[in-house]
Amino acid sequence: MKSALPSPDLLSYDEAAALVGDCVLRLGKCRPAIETVELERAMGRVLARPLAADLDQPPFARSTRDGFACREAEACTHKFLTIAGTTRAGLVPAGPLPPRAAWEIMTGAPVPAGADAVVMLEHVEVDAGRVRLLPPRKVEPGENIVAQGAQARAGDELAVAQRQKTLQRNFQGYSTRGGADICAFGMSSISQAEGFYWQNLKELPAYYGALDAGKLPLHRGYVMTAEDKIRRTTIMRLMCDLGLDYDDMSKRLALNFKEHFACEIESLHDMESDGLLVKTPVGLIVTDLGRLLIRNIAMRFDAYAGVRKENRFSRTI
Repeated sequence: MKSALPSPDLLSYDEAAALVGDCVLRLGKCRPAIETVELERAMGRVLARPLAADLDQPPFARSTRDGFACREAEACTHKFLTIAGTTRAGLVPAGPLPPRAAWEIMTGAPVPAGADAVVMLEHVEVDAGRVRLLPPRKVEPGENIVAQGAQARAGDELAVAQRQKTLQRNFQGYSTRGGADICAFGMSSISQAEGFYWQNLKELPAYYGALDAGKLPLHRGYVMTAEDKIRRTTIMRLMCDLGLDYDDMSKRLALNFKEHFACEIESLHDMESDGLLVKTPVGLIVTDLGRLLIRNIAMRFDAYAGVRKENRFSRTI
């Protein structure tokens, strides 16, 4: 079949290309006005430049245990070390740590310069202003310390990652690093690797008993089902992208997303009425107000949310 004759008013390809090119050039010369406003007036505005972490997070090495910051090589001699100072959570980093000394430290407090490990309070002997690691225990460099910048480095563009839909989330919060295994140490702590989770024993005697017997102090483990993985990906993208694109999720999960989650999508009508999100034929969009309650929105896609016991996890509000 022959195509219809072109309209005499229809632009030629060259004319249309020139028109578009001229428009692009004019747009390229336009620079939207940049304003500096108070945070409470920033809702609904677009950032003038990418939001990057201005500091390492955490901004200093911090302790994950109550105990004593020390040098691993000195602590492992099991000789007494002089207690040179005390740092509590909320105080500025102290130090430097003198030779053959230890620094009393609280969970969350900054590790003094010069220390490379923290020995737990339960593993030491304290006597007249001195402390020593009880034999035969050892300590490794970096033990019980979250390194400076472990969660984000200064300059990491979290907002860019969110806009490009590459932002990730794990037990530690939001990150630009996806697919990382998390190995947790200490009572009741939870570790994760691809497809499964495991939790350590919750009581101190049982935890130490397993370690002393040369066993892993495991309380329980969980292997994810195929459905668990589908819902984990859905919740991850919702919380990181602040919305869901049905076609993209269908391709990502190799299923018809709207059909698979028909009940969950339908259940969101109350949240839409409250102004937390907007439902469209092609996806969900979380509003600025909804960002503040994103965990509550994500819980609608959690198959286990309705069967968990009360107060088992941290409250969303």
